[in-house]
Amino acid sequence: MDKQRIILRADGNAEIGLGHVSRCLALAEALPEDFHTILAIQQPDAYILPMLKGRVAEVIQLERTKPSSAQYSLELDPFLGGDEIVVLDGYAFTRDYEQRMKDKVRAVVSIDDIPNRHFVADAVINFSGGVKVTDYSKEFYTQLFLGLDFLFLRSPFLRMPQESKKMSDHLFLNMGGTDFNNHTARILNEISGFQGKIEIVIGDGYAHARELEAMARGNKKVEILKGLGAEEMYACMKRCAYAIVPPSTVSLEFLSTGGIVFLHQTAANQAVQGKYLMEAGLAFDYSNFWPMVSAGFEPVIDRAAKLQEKLFDGSSLNRIRKVFGQISLSSRVRLRRATADDINQCYQWANDPEVRKYSYSENMIAWEEHVQWFHRKLADPNCYYFVAEIEECPVGQMRFDLLEDDAFQISYSLDEDWRGKGLGHYLLVKGVKELNLSTEVKRIIGYVREINIPSIWAFQKAGFKMLQTDKYADSIKFELLLNSE
Repeated sequence: MDKQRIILRADGNAEIGLGHVSRCLALAEALPEDFHTILAIQQPDAYILPMLKGRVAEVIQLERTKPSSAQYSLELDPFLGGDEIVVLDGYAFTRDYEQRMKDKVRAVVSIDDIPNRHFVADAVINFSGGVKVTDYSKEFYTQLFLGLDFLFLRSPFLRMPQESKKMSDHLFLNMGGTDFNNHTARILNEISGFQGKIEIVIGDGYAHARELEAMARGNKKVEILKGLGAEEMYACMKRCAYAIVPPSTVSLEFLSTGGIVFLHQTAANQAVQGKYLMEAGLAFDYSNFWPMVSAGFEPVIDRAAKLQEKLFDGSSLNRIRKVFGQISLSSRVRLRRATADDINQCYQWANDPEVRKYSYSENMIAWEEHVQWFHRKLADPNCYYFVAEIEECPVGQMRFDLLEDDAFQISYSLDEDWRGKGLGHYLLVKGVKELNLSTEVKRIIGYVREINIPSIWAFQKAGFKMLQTDKYADSIKFELLLNSE
């Protein structure tokens, strides 16, 4: 099978900054090699193109259009085949843009750090610390992967065995690759009395280089480094015991190498991340720089180091790979209406020992009983019976029965060869969507025995609400409300 294409649509230019591009490149590096990664970006500034070389399999250079224009939502159409996963990273992508992508490709993922709109993507990844599920407005099916558990950074950050940092008198200063408002020069002026060496990193898109160089001229304690690659940036951070950085991805990169971090916010979207890092004891506000320099850092170094080692151990990359593996697998699931030809397969599923274990009747089903029941269900206009397939291989079944109160009761099961792959909640989501295309749906309910932990997780992840029930002993009732404005 050909590699599935992942199109990473990133915003990025001198004024916006490189954060979106850097995150997409870091994600491309983190993904397994069985994906074909493509970066799509509107005509990038000249200094950006060399950054992309060798980091993704392809680069799509889109025409520059404004988000408010009709052409903007059509920009990717010529490059879509329908089998892709599209990843969106940028503040200009709206609910309508997401929905249009969902209508054209297999799955849509949004990388977001500002939950200030309604999301219709299949998944949202936000590795900023401190963000909560309740901060998001989303569709019932939209999966949220939040916090540092889902952190991905550029290579070599998080990807090589980390040796303990040797504390030095070097200070790392970086206000982002472009630093459009020139926070770098102001901070350099404010910390000019620092006794150690100051290593300033600027990007190729930094427009104030001459001013900065004039400030540093003749000062042997200041070194300006420009356009560092990831390996060079890693080496620079490892040399430095202290850092003054914004509470953005660069702060997480420095923390992954160890050291004392002072945060200087340069954009509104950094507030939540900064608050989290400071409250967690991982970083300090820049206003504390001189007081802490005067008092010494010994009381906080050991505590910070232990927290950093715990949070930046590289395990988050495995979670990210698992997320995209499940999204890729689930995106290949197709539902079709059950037919008479499925009677044998559905009989095998019904009598699967694991299925019987979690059913309300654990007795094996006789063939004659199944034949009568199956044909009755196929003929029932109030029953919607689906078979799930991946590339024409049957992987499970799902049934919706209309009840007297106009609710639909759901029942589903997975083939034993397809369990443990995270497909359960995706199958529920696809079933609900398919049912909604076939008939008007307001409420869907399901009952799960308390011992059936995988199914409980699946219903919860699919957006169903847990309720108490007296209908079945030792059971949980799940409910999903739809089409209620």
